[in-house]
This record gives sequence, structure tokens and C-alpha cells, in this order.
Amino acid sequence: MTPGNKLEILALLSLERCLLRISRISTGSWRVAGVKVGPGSAAGELAGYAGTEAAAVYMVMDSLPMTAVMAASPADIECLSKGYTGHGFPRGARVTPAEEIMLTELGNILLNALINGLLNELKITLLPALPRFAAGDAASLTAALGPAPEAARVIAAKLALDCGGSSAEWDLFVLLPEDLARRLD
Repeated sequence: MTPGNKLEILALLSLERCLLRISRISTGSWRVAGVKVGPGSAAGELAGYAGTEAAAVYMVMDSLPMTAVMAASPADIECLSKGYTGHGFPRGARVTPAEEIMLTELGNILLNALINGLLNELKITLLPALPRFAAGDAASLTAALGPAPEAARVIAAKLALDCGGSSAEWDLFVLLPEDLARRLD
């Protein structure tokens, strides 16, 4: 197995299992649109949100250190809310408190599925970090995450939802310290 391939498979299986459970209690067709593993940074993963406002849910596990992020374009929030809660929140100029709560809950579920798959494989027990919410452009989201691991491997996934004629794509990624990534390779 090539380095990174095991991490891709582990991430894919963890997220597919989670999306299968979500699809049983929600509407729409949830799927993993892709997974990639390689060197990177939060700034690199959030670059697609440069010049636009995005919404992000993130967790920082200081004890490892590991950072996990779910980021979405506000244009996709209505579809996400419809698929997750059954009700689409009307779009406004900014992310509303109701949207923030919905995204934080969805992010908590998805990020924990991804993180727990990694921690289980590493045989590490760790209390989960509390999810936090941030909105802004790529630079402000990157700043909200705080310092990242010096040498990090990025496990990045693109998730997709088709829901009643609308669709959404959003990003999940984990910045995994290189020493932990090598243990998983």
C-alpha cells in the first residue's frame, strides 16, 4: 500500500459510514465526492474561499496537535439545511444564528467521524474538542484556526449532497501532524 493510500481509504470509509447514518434520518443523497492526502496547510485548503465569505466549523485538538475543519459556501447552506433538517433556511446576506447552529451540529458529526476513524486506527483515546464556528474569507478563517502543526499532512475530503433539485458541495479536512501520519501509513 502506498503512503497516503491507507489514510485515503480510512477517511473514505469513516465518512461513508457516517453519511449512510445521516441519510437514514435526513433527506437527500449524501456522498463522498473525493478524498486526497498530501502535504499542505489550512491556508492551502481554504484558498478556494478567497474573496468570498465562507462558513466553517472547526475543532482544534491541542494535545496531539490536530486540527479539523468543515467549510462551506453560504450559497450551499440552504441545500445543507434542507438535507440535514428537512427545512431550507432562506438565504440572507450573512449566516444566521439558526444556520450557525445547524452547521455546527453537522460539522460536529462529520468531523468526529473523520477524526475518530484516525484515532481508532492509532489506538488513541481522546476527549473530543468542542466545535467552533467562524465565518469570513479564507484569510480570516485560517487565522481563526490558530497555529497549525509545523509539518502537517492534509487529509481532505469533498462531500456532496443532492436534495430536491438543489445540490451542495463542501470541504472537510484534517491537518495531521506528520509523525502521526507516518504511524498510519
